[in-house]
Amino acid sequence: MIAFERDMLAAGSIAEEFDSEIRPVTVEVGLSNQIPAIYVRELEPITDDAIADGLEGFSFTTSDIQDILLSQFPDLPAPITTDAETLPTITLLFPSTLSPEQGRAVEVFFRRHLPGWPIAIGISNQATPKSTASIVATTRDPLEIRPARLRPSAPHFVREDEVFWFDNIEAIYRGRLQPQSFAGLTAVGFACYVDATSFPQIDLRQAMLLYDTIFLAPPLAASQRHESFWMQQALTRQDVLCAVEAGRIRFVVSQPEERTDPRLLAAAYERNPNAVIGRRTAAALLISDIVQTSCNYTLAREDLRSDVVKLAEVLATEAKLPTPTLIRLLLWPLHARRACMAAFLDRGLLGLARFNLGTILGEELQAATGRDVRLEALMTSDAVHIAHALNATYIPPLKEMEGWLEPRRIIGQRLNFYRNFNGCVAAVWAQNERRKELRQTILPPLPLFEFDRYACIDEIISLTSLSSTRRKGRSLVTRLSELAPDARSAEIERLGRELRDLGGRRSRRSLNLDTASAALDVVVAAAGIAVPPIPSAWILLKRLAGSRMFDKLRDAVEQDLNKARGQNSDLDFLSKVDRVAELRAEVL
Repeated sequence: MIAFERDMLAAGSIAEEFDSEIRPVTVEVGLSNQIPAIYVRELEPITDDAIADGLEGFSFTTSDIQDILLSQFPDLPAPITTDAETLPTITLLFPSTLSPEQGRAVEVFFRRHLPGWPIAIGISNQATPKSTASIVATTRDPLEIRPARLRPSAPHFVREDEVFWFDNIEAIYRGRLQPQSFAGLTAVGFACYVDATSFPQIDLRQAMLLYDTIFLAPPLAASQRHESFWMQQALTRQDVLCAVEAGRIRFVVSQPEERTDPRLLAAAYERNPNAVIGRRTAAALLISDIVQTSCNYTLAREDLRSDVVKLAEVLATEAKLPTPTLIRLLLWPLHARRACMAAFLDRGLLGLARFNLGTILGEELQAATGRDVRLEALMTSDAVHIAHALNATYIPPLKEMEGWLEPRRIIGQRLNFYRNFNGCVAAVWAQNERRKELRQTILPPLPLFEFDRYACIDEIISLTSLSSTRRKGRSLVTRLSELAPDARSAEIERLGRELRDLGGRRSRRSLNLDTASAALDVVVAAAGIAVPPIPSAWILLKRLAGSRMFDKLRDAVEQDLNKARGQNSDLDFLSKVDRVAELRAEVL
């Protein structure tokens, strides 16, 4: 029984919602405004920042308890069962006697998880299985996160991923571990997210031309799908590991590692530990992003809650949606913060469906169109949430359900709204942001380039080593993606003609330019003088060309000069990639 004062809320007013949307189906619990005469204990309210503390606020099955205990204490004997006849005392049954250290660890865990509840430890009468692998129940959901010690086929980094979660989840929920501090998000620059678990995807070489980092959900191994994916991409294992070592590809694992290619993930982790974000770390990253957003979100302030409810009532009438739906939309960061721990604890990123924005969007689309597309909205929104937490642009599959690009953009816009609607954004910052390149939330998967079959991945990595090159590529693809198909084809044809003309002009001028540059260096060296601190902009640009150290400065100077001369950076980018790829004559 959950009892609370009627002045706070009438229990009957939310009983139906509690039974259908809040209470786990297997938990027999009701609501009341009357305190029972006899009860086991009184629970203190759990604040939003303490949801993960001791996992006290969650209801667990026997298998849940086993998974958590074996994840936190991997040396405990398994399997772990319970004795239903001893209730309300919870008796844990182990196949062998615990050592004093193991016994104390279990007791400390339950004092935090169920403070004040009677716990007993006993020995199971069942025969101990020959190996821990044999206790994996075939009836369990294969998508659940199981303890590393029960997964002999999992890569070795899964244990480190497990340790990271249980060592840091409480600090993450209290906002002490920010998303940008996660190891997998260091030095990523402009990034995109590609989900290779289903549907054909854009050529990763094209993504490499545009983005500093590609976050990739690895393809599934079912029916050798991961091999067919890499074959379609025309990438060998060595190509992939080369890109991983260079920091250009990082894996974000949403499915059980065994369902992908565990050997590839293990090899990638060995080459670059930051290049593999495991299931639990990925879930922790999303929690960190949600917590940070919720803490800063203006409408989540307690003193504004009543006003938000009134606003929802007004908007509900205009949108023809129930008021509770509008309240969830306006206060989604708060709702997500309270729901994501239980969703992510046992399923990682696959738990997003329990609280993502697709649920609300599905209701809105149904009200507007009369079509029930709630399932589709759920399926298409997870990747946008993941990309948003990674601060990356999401590139959808080449072929999938039609008509879902704009709904995805709506979800991306709402996530950006929640993140940015806070008191931390200064007017000066907003003004300066106008001069910066805006990260696209969703970029259509336009296959613009036909790659030379003999171009190796090393050459593409070398070609795109400068961030300015990738910026120009993003600018070109973004501009073309916003054009109508006919206008896009005409623009590609025009760029092709101008690229050929540019090649001829450059070949005729190259000797003179090289000679002039060399002459300048010789004169400066012979005279023993330094180039003036503020030389002509074109001379400065030439002196900085090709230098990684000054690439950002050179790019800024070049942008301003090209704006002044009315030049477009498209041709400069295309001329750089011309030796490994060419523009397609026709684009899907």
